[in-house]
Amino acid sequence: MAAERMQRIPSRLREWIERAKTGLLQRYQRLQPREQRLLQAAALLLPVLAVVFGMALPLHDRLARLRADIGALAIQAGDANALADQLRARGGKAPERR
Repeated sequence: MAAERMQRIPSRLREWIERAKTGLLQRYQRLQPREQRLLQAAALLLPVLAVVFGMALPLHDRLARLRADIGALAIQAGDANALADQLRARGGKAPERR
């Protein structure tokens, strides 16, 4: 399947990808084992951080804002109901303005 995808890539780009993979692999193999472990840990941690800071935290912030909005809207709905009750008590007539 990966070979099929590589066949669809233009030849110059395919050559550049192969050279880059080869060069990076050689560079990685020349690193000390401690440095290789550090790169492996970073490769595992980077996607997790991307998900947390790119998706989870923004969603959490939006949820907090929406919850605050719901509270404010509930207060407004209570005020509107109180005013509606006052109007009903007066027979549907609005209070006189001075």
